[in-house]
Amino acid sequence: MSEKVIPTVIPKKAKRRVISSDNVVLVPYLDEHVPRYNKWMQDPSILSLTGSEPLSLEEEYDMCRQWKEDNEKITYILLSPSVDEGADAQSANAEAADAKSPMTTDGSSKTRQWVVDLLDRMVGDANLFLSVCEELGDNGELVSSVFEAELEVMVAEPSARRGGIATQACRILIGEAFGLGVERVFVKIKDGNDGSRKLFEKLGFALVRYVECFGETEMELKAPLPTDPGVVFSDYIEPHM
Repeated sequence: MSEKVIPTVIPKKAKRRVISSDNVVLVPYLDEHVPRYNKWMQDPSILSLTGSEPLSLEEEYDMCRQWKEDNEKITYILLSPSVDEGADAQSANAEAADAKSPMTTDGSSKTRQWVVDLLDRMVGDANLFLSVCEELGDNGELVSSVFEAELEVMVAEPSARRGGIATQACRILIGEAFGLGVERVFVKIKDGNDGSRKLFEKLGFALVRYVECFGETEMELKAPLPTDPGVVFSDYIEPHM
């Protein structure tokens, strides 16, 4: 089998951004997020729906560091857009845009601290995995290859569900994926996760296959969605990087 080659890796700049919208704020996954994330991932229902295995806190820290260095993966922590339920989310956008540009801050420590100060807003995470799917002929020759991205999203806090956070996070990462040149974005949905399936159907994903041995449905999107003009991208400066 021929070696898998990723034609486009995720630029470092794309892994060092804060992305704000009316419904959600996406920030880089930092060590400070790990304790709460690890607590989420001890919940049996979350483990079942995501097809995950529980990790120790130290293993979770190691995973966070690996993901940060992985050029084929991008991970964001999802934040609620406002501390107070029902507050005007536009204020969060304005705050984010002002606080994260290197032209408007006095150094990277303030930028990181801005993210750390919002730990209480953590509600979930979202990920993109880049890969190339290759089809080989009978003699091992390459017949076709597809540059693709797997999308994952999780809203772990029950109080944050059904408010548009997952939908907006998915729309943002779908835009990121097609911006990197992928030919399709796909998701794998575990049996029983009806909410996730409805979400991706609403976004225009089509059924690809059902894998019975894994109890998993694969769905895909082959074209980008309309751009959301309300999304704000801001630089995040990681100290000592």
